[in-house]
Amino acid sequence: MAKKNRNNTHNTPKQEADSLHRKAKRLAKKHTEMEEQTELTPEQSLSEMVSGNVLRQDRSFIIREDDKNGEVLGELSKANIERGIEILEKDYPDYYSDVLTEDYDAESADIFFQLAVMGEVVYG
Repeated sequence: MAKKNRNNTHNTPKQEADSLHRKAKRLAKKHTEMEEQTELTPEQSLSEMVSGNVLRQDRSFIIREDDKNGEVLGELSKANIERGIEILEKDYPDYYSDVLTEDYDAESADIFFQLAVMGEVVYG
């Protein structure tokens, strides 16, 4: 069922999608405005360190299957994250909604990570 808007009427699915898309843009802008950090500090998570390096400083990381000698799965970069979001929105709308509303689980995160690194879902 569509959510009610400010006028107490129901939004169309397109209006809801547009609203989620605007929220995603606001979240991305908020992320880029955060203080830049390049070193992992004890109170900082790995995901915060990666987002600081990849999103704000436009660096990239090579992602390998197991360890430093494992098969290269792909590259985690700002461009690849943006591509992953586009694929997620187009091909996996339920996962896209979960990520935007921050109501995601390990499966949603895994799908997004695979799309961002490899451009497709390879595992699972």
